[in-house]
Amino acid sequence: EIVDATLAIVETTWSLHGHTHVPVAYRETEMDAEKHRPVYGAALAIGDGRWLLNPGSVGQPRDRDPRASALILDTAAGTTTWLRVDYPIAKTQADIRRAGLPAILADRLSEGR
Repeated sequence: EIVDATLAIVETTWSLHGHTHVPVAYRETEMDAEKHRPVYGAALAIGDGRWLLNPGSVGQPRDRDPRASALILDTAAGTTTWLRVDYPIAKTQADIRRAGLPAILADRLSEGR
């Protein structure tokens, strides 16, 4: 799996990545990567082992939640906390349409997919 292959080459304790638009964390284990879904507003202890962290997305989420997703990485405490924040989706959709971009890019924002 791509997660295991990535963890095998990452040399840092925490590695942040994106592109999938899905908020998630993976911890390296002796067997396979251990997957952790965020609990919004609750800190996840990430002091043990090496981690891949995905903050999620602002604008094109793929987890059915249209709000912006972000994370706070507290390296001193060894925790990460995911947040969800409302943003002006209708205005963003109008801007996308006004720019002449494909309608699907605007429509999907309110659905979070």
